[in-house]
Amino acid sequence: MFKNRNLLAVIPARTGSKGILKKNFKKIKNKTLIRLCGELCKKLSQIDLAVISTDSTKFADEGRRCGLKFLFKRPKKLANDSANAESVWRHAWSKTEFITKKSYDISLYLEPTSPCRKASDCKKVLNGLLNSNSIIAFTVSKVPLKYSAHRQIGSKNNIGKALIKKSKTFCTRQSIPETFIKNGVCYAAKRSFLNQKRRIIDCKPLIITINRKCVNIDSPADLTEARKILR
Repeated sequence: MFKNRNLLAVIPARTGSKGILKKNFKKIKNKTLIRLCGELCKKLSQIDLAVISTDSTKFADEGRRCGLKFLFKRPKKLANDSANAESVWRHAWSKTEFITKKSYDISLYLEPTSPCRKASDCKKVLNGLLNSNSIIAFTVSKVPLKYSAHRQIGSKNNIGKALIKKSKTFCTRQSIPETFIKNGVCYAAKRSFLNQKRRIIDCKPLIITINRKCVNIDSPADLTEARKILR
């Protein structure tokens, strides 16, 4: 338990990745991304139950080998490119409660594709969530100023026009406002999130900044970068 609250960890791992085939089976330091996630859960002794949400029996078997529980197979409608994280998370949470006949006050959502997380990151998010009025919290990274949206010039079909209309106001590097991006390291939510129909970003979330380099793996280049960081 975490501060007298039942804690559920959900690890999503679908098979249909387009950027990297069978992405969750890729290895860093001879361990699959699923295994790295499972081992992280073992370091968080406060977790009452850690489940893997997958449409793959192979991913499920890997999850079992590293201590994750496989209680259900993820339905096809939640295992395609259009399925969003909120729906996957809520499904896994409610399905687990139905099967175990136990309620979980808070839940962690830990994507294997963000292997740069530490146990201390998760504890920081959990503590922040329980000490706030927010129903959800997640981690972000600061976007380097050279990649700021205020310096972007639109899509391929609209090259030359500033992405943000007021970009001319921020003509120097020092005047560009800080922006942040979700890094996938950790999401945490209170049980009331289960009854919400809104997206994570629309739930007035608590934002926790991680001030070190993190990689969310979407491409082979990301995988290479993650391996360098965790070497």
